[in-house]
Amino acid sequence: MATPIGQATFQLEGTYYESYRFSAEKGGEMLSNVGVITNDARYGGAGVNSGLAGMPQINPRWKHTASIGLRNGPWSGLVSVRYNTGLTDLTPRAGSSITQVSPYSQYGASVAYSGFKGLKLSLAVNNFTNANPPITSNTIYTGYITSLADVLGRAYKLTADYTF
Repeated sequence: MATPIGQATFQLEGTYYESYRFSAEKGGEMLSNVGVITNDARYGGAGVNSGLAGMPQINPRWKHTASIGLRNGPWSGLVSVRYNTGLTDLTPRAGSSITQVSPYSQYGASVAYSGFKGLKLSLAVNNFTNANPPITSNTIYTGYITSLADVLGRAYKLTADYTF
């Protein structure tokens, strides 16, 4: 889309789970696995939500990645966000009363210049707000739910691409 300050783009890619139901055994109890985290044995055994993997299958109700970009001549920039809704912990560790896992957002930004013949320079910042992954009291994790977030924290990337 053309704007007074350059060519703008917007992209949104998301997943909304209305329902995710399964049974750990043929004819067994139908369980919902949307917006929850658990190591309850009914979900396929301790440490296995649906019997498909060694870790719980975590399905936030809604998750998306969105970005806004702008290009003007040799300059371009992009700002993006990755978001997951929160979760309910059905099996917090003994003695814990924490049953809610917070929603998570992680922001990134980049700028690039391609005004030199054959050379493109880029600077990117991943997780520029330095957001920590969401915390759970579930015994499967040691605090952070690392499968929902980039645990690296704020990271910078400087690149020079030369084509000949």
